[in-house]
Amino acid sequence: MTNSNLKPPLVTFALFTYNQEDYVREAIAGAFAQTYQPLEIVLSDDCSTDETYEIMKEMAEKYTGPHKVAIRQNSVNAGTLRHVQQAVEASSGELIVIAAGDDVSRPNRVARLYETWSQCDSWAVFSDFAEIDDQGKITAYHKQNDCIAAPGYRLRSYMNGPVNERSIVHGATSAYDRSLFQFLELSDDAYILSEDGALSLLLHILNKDVSYIREPLVEYRVHDRSLTNSKIGRNSWSDLVDAETKIAKHALSQSHRCSFILEANRRFSKGDEKRVDEHKVFQDYKRQQLLASWWDIRPSQRLKGIIKHKVMFEKWALPRILPMKIFLSFKYVSEIFRRY
Repeated sequence: MTNSNLKPPLVTFALFTYNQEDYVREAIAGAFAQTYQPLEIVLSDDCSTDETYEIMKEMAEKYTGPHKVAIRQNSVNAGTLRHVQQAVEASSGELIVIAAGDDVSRPNRVARLYETWSQCDSWAVFSDFAEIDDQGKITAYHKQNDCIAAPGYRLRSYMNGPVNERSIVHGATSAYDRSLFQFLELSDDAYILSEDGALSLLLHILNKDVSYIREPLVEYRVHDRSLTNSKIGRNSWSDLVDAETKIAKHALSQSHRCSFILEANRRFSKGDEKRVDEHKVFQDYKRQQLLASWWDIRPSQRLKGIIKHKVMFEKWALPRILPMKIFLSFKYVSEIFRRY
């Protein structure tokens, strides 16, 4: 937060990419079109294996507008939360606006986020969004992230104390007070894909307010190649194998997020007041570890896991007691019948 009578402070627009060559030009154009000044744009790539970083360099070199532009790339893929941490360390803004390399920020986005943040004590601000498809066509408007705002959403069940629809920040539309990141401590092996869940729990543990803007400021893309919001079309054998790999990778990320939450709760909760239900988080940690290692363990171990965690895993896991190739063969044939 800043004094509204003073000159507007430097804000950082941090755009994060990973293998988004088909969409990154639109995302960068949205960053360059922001009306707020003074603005620092950090284009940060998480070790893409396609042409994403080359496109970023090309556009940064050609830019002649009013904003300061910096570009960086990780030497190894770090996962979203660590990537955010690294980009923040390379930036200078008092407010950090988060953007994904496949989404499009509307020109007034930073100005509206800053306006709200500067008038309150919140350490995070997020907004409504318009959902777009692979071609950039708007398919829906969301007054808030309907899934994460639901009372039964897992992250909300972790939280002790007062909780409301703003308690879980929607990462694609978010901005954070720089002060938050001094509390972001990650273990060396932490690989966390969904940074918004981890930062939402950190905000809750620190008892910091979150503000919400009822206006769509981001065009949020849903497509098959996204790590966190894809609508997967499993039409081939390789698609089915990739889907199982993606499930395991996401589960590993979720288990690391649970570890982060437990450690943050231990470090920053005050006195006997625990802002997080540690039992629920730990149980979820064990479940996610099981999911991440599913195809690496024996069928008997999978069966024990189903019995122990049947509420969460029964429907998903029972067919997967079979060897992977047999399970995927059944899946492949069922996909063919479903299409025809």
